[in-house]
Amino acid sequence: MKKILGGALAPLFILALLLAACGGNPGTKVTVRADGLWGQAARPQAVAFQAGDGEWTRVWPDKNGDYTFYVPAGEKRYGVAVKCSGMLPMGAFGSGVTYFLTTDESTAPLLPCFSLGPMAEVKGTANVAAVAGAAGLDVEASLSSDDSGTTSMSYEVEVAEGADRDLALLAFNNGSTMDSSTLIGGRIFRGVNAVGVVDKDLTLAAGDTVINHDFAAFSVPAGWSGHYDVSLYTAGGVMVDSEMLGKGSNSGGAYHTLPGSGADDLYWADATATSGSDNRSVTQARLIPGDTVGDISLAPAIDPFPSGYAPTAAAFPSFSLSHPDGDLSGYMFVTFWPYTIWSYTLSKGWIAGRTQFTVPDLTGLVGFEDVFPRKGEEYKWFASAFKASVSMQSYLEAGHLFFDFGFGLPRLPGMTIDAALTQGDFTTP
Repeated sequence: MKKILGGALAPLFILALLLAACGGNPGTKVTVRADGLWGQAARPQAVAFQAGDGEWTRVWPDKNGDYTFYVPAGEKRYGVAVKCSGMLPMGAFGSGVTYFLTTDESTAPLLPCFSLGPMAEVKGTANVAAVAGAAGLDVEASLSSDDSGTTSMSYEVEVAEGADRDLALLAFNNGSTMDSSTLIGGRIFRGVNAVGVVDKDLTLAAGDTVINHDFAAFSVPAGWSGHYDVSLYTAGGVMVDSEMLGKGSNSGGAYHTLPGSGADDLYWADATATSGSDNRSVTQARLIPGDTVGDISLAPAIDPFPSGYAPTAAAFPSFSLSHPDGDLSGYMFVTFWPYTIWSYTLSKGWIAGRTQFTVPDLTGLVGFEDVFPRKGEEYKWFASAFKASVSMQSYLEAGHLFFDFGFGLPRLPGMTIDAALTQGDFTTP
């Protein structure tokens, strides 16, 4: 029996040694994905990764165009950098994003690329005369809008190319002042096959009147001011901002929603307090599905950054990870220099007690040679310490909404985020 077992096990033992010698356990496989401004899959210009605190390595696409790499056995922390295509068709305004996380948190991160992609044109007639009291109208699309101080017009807007895009038609009771104080009607028009030039007539019915809701008052730190905002991000890519839907002070007030809003349409609501003496603020925000939206009650629930917070002035600056809240989900830093936007997201697992983050120098890698500001250029930075109500895996793997200029956050219905924010700039030494 011993001879039989020995004869059977010896080849297996040798095979195990050979597999170990040949890298039979390469570690944990990670697959990297990216999406663009309108939720479309984005093709990176370059990808690189770092295992632990090791050297950065360029990742090349496989025969299927996928970007994958392995975090070595025994290591969980890794970074992944994606250089994105330009925001405009001619490639201007380059962008990129870097995530620092662990394999426990995600092995399939979806990184937000501030990339525009192809565009289409939609044109036609717009009419809001059926809404009682209407005196003006506005057509909102993903890339542009068109308005008139009358109840009907011929419109023309630019839309991100896609097979299922949205348009929004809004009606106002004032033909010269078109904002949340005069908004009385509106509707989302769905299913626009936005390829090339498309004809689409838009008409509101008498019952397409907005629905009014309340935003509750909230308190702010002594000496600070407060405000609330409510915007709409439709399932098909239209953003109707708070200028149209509603905003006000921390004393609370009203806001509007559009009839026919569905579960895949998300209302972004935030309550924000801002310091009167510097660039610090704290906010609590929520993504509310359109079929459950109603009265809103939010209030900032996170400590602010210390007064005077700023990174070191350098081409690759260092940011302190010393926010006083001990239960953060992570940090996000967004940097701007001429014609370039780059963001860095750090998870709680990756930080693991670290007190400083230094922007990585990737310029030695093919495809990343130009990712740095030049001496004398203005370097603007934005810092956020945040707590999310969702798991880190959900946060890292969900598709994105883009806020303002270059800020991508997960599109997760019902998610609440508390964030401390600050910003500044310096001249690159």
